[in-house]
Amino acid sequence: MAFPSEAGRTFNPNHTEVNPARLERLADFIGPDYRNLIHQFFAEKLNIADVTIDIHGHDGSEGTYYVEENVGRHKLYVAGMEPWQMTSAAHLHEWPDDLPIPQGMNEEEAKDVTEEYHHIKGRAVIILGEGKNATEVALDENNPVVYVPPGTMHRVKTEDSYAFYGIVMRNGALIPDAKLHKRPNKQ
Repeated sequence: MAFPSEAGRTFNPNHTEVNPARLERLADFIGPDYRNLIHQFFAEKLNIADVTIDIHGHDGSEGTYYVEENVGRHKLYVAGMEPWQMTSAAHLHEWPDDLPIPQGMNEEEAKDVTEEYHHIKGRAVIILGEGKNATEVALDENNPVVYVPPGTMHRVKTEDSYAFYGIVMRNGALIPDAKLHKRPNKQ
């Protein structure tokens, strides 16, 4: 079952199209009620009535993104992944040194750029840290929320399961997209 006419549609020039075969496989996993699952997630977890569904990819990531939207100070995502996939290179989120603190916010509040991963369906693994010091944390029905503290290197992978999950990046909407993901030796 393919997702309706949304397949391949993009609104942001930085988004990439998603392979139609991947969309078919994700549609089979998620089911025909994917819109309801997305809207239910935002309504129940975040008290947000509506979001725009825009299915797209990102360069360097094997994730398929269904929602990428700014709400207030926060950036919201919903992503799906097939088994044995990995998101982009390990990265972190923190307030850029050259970005002024918004009026009405103190520095400590602005620098609280945390990310929360919320289970919707399936199983993903959030990798916190890098190399030998990395910790792998399951994101599934038994552990439905994983928090990524500010400045923590991380990425997402799947093993033998599909994954469908929501992401809330606190204060992420205040940071320009070009400065949102910091990578080692690539600021």
